[in-house]
Amino acid sequence: MKNKLYVLFSVDWEPDHGKWRAAGAEHDYGGILVGTPALEQLLDELNLPCTWFIEASQDPRRDLPSLFPPIVKRLAARSRDETGLHIHWRRAWQGNCPIYETRDVAWVQSQVEQGVDSLSSCGIEPKSFRGGSFLHVARLPEVLAESAFKNDSTVLWNRCHRLNEGATAKRPEPMLERVTSRLYRFCGRLPQPYFTGHDDVEAKGNSSILEFPVFYNPLDLDSPWRRFLHRTVMSRAGLGSKPRFVSLFLHIDELTLSTAGRDEQCQVDEDAVRRLRATLNALAKRPNVAFVTLLQARAILQGKLR
Repeated sequence: MKNKLYVLFSVDWEPDHGKWRAAGAEHDYGGILVGTPALEQLLDELNLPCTWFIEASQDPRRDLPSLFPPIVKRLAARSRDETGLHIHWRRAWQGNCPIYETRDVAWVQSQVEQGVDSLSSCGIEPKSFRGGSFLHVARLPEVLAESAFKNDSTVLWNRCHRLNEGATAKRPEPMLERVTSRLYRFCGRLPQPYFTGHDDVEAKGNSSILEFPVFYNPLDLDSPWRRFLHRTVMSRAGLGSKPRFVSLFLHIDELTLSTAGRDEQCQVDEDAVRRLRATLNALAKRPNVAFVTLLQARAILQGKLR
């Protein structure tokens, strides 16, 4: 008999980024306004749960619970889904370039507390968290535990990103590290949930925070090597008798056209929706697969990792 495979599908619910942000726009909410209904419709069509990581910020232009309370409340009311907190660690600006902060624990804690307060204004008590850009943040498990979080999903595969020297972007990964990382993904052990250390999400320990490492974005499977990786992951995840967990994520703006207008003028990327539907539906049809939220996954694991 095959083991049970649990798929955690989540979305980073934030303003448009990269090529999806309209040219010349400082902020663009096309994904929020147009991509969200498209994803809700897809999830309802397939009867699948989703964990929505909603960005909150002391920057009022990125504090989505205060900008779009009706949409946030609608997401929170979805019976199959979970709403968690998402924070990007932007502290200051140098011209048009953000400066990130991941070492000042007191400041990080203030951001998390503000995010919890912002979501509470929409009736949400978040228990799951994801940090922006999968950046490594000092003592994050301790900070999350103090704000009553239970789960984190900031680790990408088996580690977090680090900032460059100027703290303006992710540190470029040297070629050898990229090759080693790619080989590990194909040949190494699949990442599985674990209780973190008290001061490091990358380390296993005895904190109350359960880490759910993210594998990859299902919209990236048009790349040949990522398609092959997906096949090998699903094959390896089906081995053995223990239950396995595979975590997939995307950004909400990735379901919209990067060439369309900003905000309400944005348009759904029908091809992206089609590809996402095909991938999720193929997984859901596997006889040993069940989709779960992070809180549901924790309940399944409770008592098995201690």
